[in-house]
Amino acid sequence: MDTMGYTDEDFEKASASAPDDDDCTFVNTPHEHDDLSHHHISEFPRPIKETADKVYRISSSPGKGLGIFATRKIKMGNLIVDERPLMVVSLSPRDVPVVPMKEGLTPEEKYQYLLYQSEGVVHPVFVRMSEESKKVFKGLHNSHLHDGTGPILGVVRTNGYGFEDDLKDETEETEKVLGSTPDDSKCKVGRYTSVFKDLSRINHSCPPNTHRKFYMSPFSMQLRAARDIEAGEEIFINYTGILRPAAERAEDLWIYGIKCTCRACLDPVKSDSIHAAVLNRPCVTVPMK
Repeated sequence: MDTMGYTDEDFEKASASAPDDDDCTFVNTPHEHDDLSHHHISEFPRPIKETADKVYRISSSPGKGLGIFATRKIKMGNLIVDERPLMVVSLSPRDVPVVPMKEGLTPEEKYQYLLYQSEGVVHPVFVRMSEESKKVFKGLHNSHLHDGTGPILGVVRTNGYGFEDDLKDETEETEKVLGSTPDDSKCKVGRYTSVFKDLSRINHSCPPNTHRKFYMSPFSMQLRAARDIEAGEEIFINYTGILRPAAERAEDLWIYGIKCTCRACLDPVKSDSIHAAVLNRPCVTVPMK
């Protein structure tokens, strides 16, 4: 990484660990206007939320490999897990090394070139992980074994959670952590994807029974029950927009090698009409007094 004149002491301050720090690796290429001494924030990250007891187990899921299952009944709204990521990597084009492409390349060749360069961005992050975290990371599924994606990027693309929607509500906190750059304000928020030890094991369902949100202050993702979940029931999230037409959802899931058999996909005529009605439903706002 080009340090652009920063000293080892600067990087130590920027990456100083909190007392309860988990094994989370975050690497970002500094901008020339960044002051790394400001990146260490007192009391960051805040402690994650703990559950009284672990309410899930990782087990085999028919036709899906591994999955996560409830070990007892979980009430709607209850916390299932609050977890810090194993790895966080940037999706910003500025963090991909810029090397001139040869002229006359086909779109497919350009795509393969970009995959190659992107692997070079995520590999240094993997190298900095602990041996235990590397083992967990390599144990995650990779659905990009045959499209030219590198082994590390393949796991990230298969299991990564984007931050964009979650961070829109926490822009101010994000700016404090990531720093503000004069000419890059449009891509400060939502540039990152994250891979988790347990959360990345959760399988997809178009009608999920949980919802997730990433919080900057503890630098963790919380998973909560979207409805009551019975003991032994598999825990699901959605990998694509749940109100999109079935054909579009199927296209989104294809890159993961998933052919969804949930009730919404098995009866697309009925589910598409219901989803369309929800999307077209008038929004009623109530003024606050």
